[in-house]
Amino acid sequence: MVEFEGRGPVGYDLLLTIPPHSAPKVVVESGLAKESAWIPVDPGNLAVAGFENVYAIGDVSTVPLPGEFKPGVKLVMPKAGIFAQYQGEIVAYHIAANATDAKLAGKGFCYIELGDQHAVRGDGSFFDMPHPTMAPPAVPDRTQYEQKKAWIDGWIRERL
Repeated sequence: MVEFEGRGPVGYDLLLTIPPHSAPKVVVESGLAKESAWIPVDPGNLAVAGFENVYAIGDVSTVPLPGEFKPGVKLVMPKAGIFAQYQGEIVAYHIAANATDAKLAGKGFCYIELGDQHAVRGDGSFFDMPHPTMAPPAVPDRTQYEQKKAWIDGWIRERL
């Protein structure tokens, strides 16, 4: 059981939740963060509008997506580590090459562990029109759990 604000206890079989979080105080006070408390960026190159040669990536940024969650509520890119990695690569290219032709693809994935050495991989294409798309999820299994471990090991090894 878990209890959410304004609701009584709620039962669940699988709970996926994100704790409340916000941009650091320095970001908010800088004037970079807007009404969402995150830094809005161009979805292609992660540039911050109104600030020359300033980019924002990862959790501090908000990357707009096509479509709406519900009327008046815009979609934004998930704040998953794989997206921060891809965003960093695009921004590094722009800074190092002083170029503007690299664009974020808006594609990514994440693994969700479900216990008993089972996991499932979710793949999304977030710039698809008229709205983001997700591949139908596979059945969770140990193979995907092992793939997740191998992906993490490779990711770490590349950066050492």
